[in-house]
Amino acid sequence: MSWICQNLHLLYLIVLLLIAGAVAGGIYYYNQNVTQIGEVEEVIVDEVIKEKEKVTEPTLAPEEVDLSIFSINVLNGSGVAGEAEKVATTLSNAGFASPNADNQNYTDTIVGHKATVPQSVIDELVSSLESNYTVEISNDTLGEDGDYDFIVTVGERS
Repeated sequence: MSWICQNLHLLYLIVLLLIAGAVAGGIYYYNQNVTQIGEVEEVIVDEVIKEKEKVTEPTLAPEEVDLSIFSINVLNGSGVAGEAEKVATTLSNAGFASPNADNQNYTDTIVGHKATVPQSVIDELVSSLESNYTVEISNDTLGEDGDYDFIVTVGERS
């Protein structure tokens, strides 16, 4: 018994170290699980938000535009008689106003337009021509006081 009394301080130290180790281990384990749970919850919340956005975002239908309100001047630059008339017919069939035809010399089909013409209308005009012509959009926009919304200079067929 005298040995126990003499080493009681050592016994208290060992018990205290065991308790401190258990507490530190418990804190570490708790923090690891909380971090993992937080990450899982964050992923779940992100997925729920994404799914909700998919459901609540309406699908935008393309804006219906009356193509016939846009005036077009067609110039024949292909060197082939009647080519401007073919383009005028193609554009008229696509819904544009009956274009006016004129003569000039160009290799590619060039499309000039007023700055106020919506991009969707420009795209529609270009897609009407692309199957038969190499189409380029002019970098210069037409003046707003001009008679035409578009000037199409017809080049050679592609």
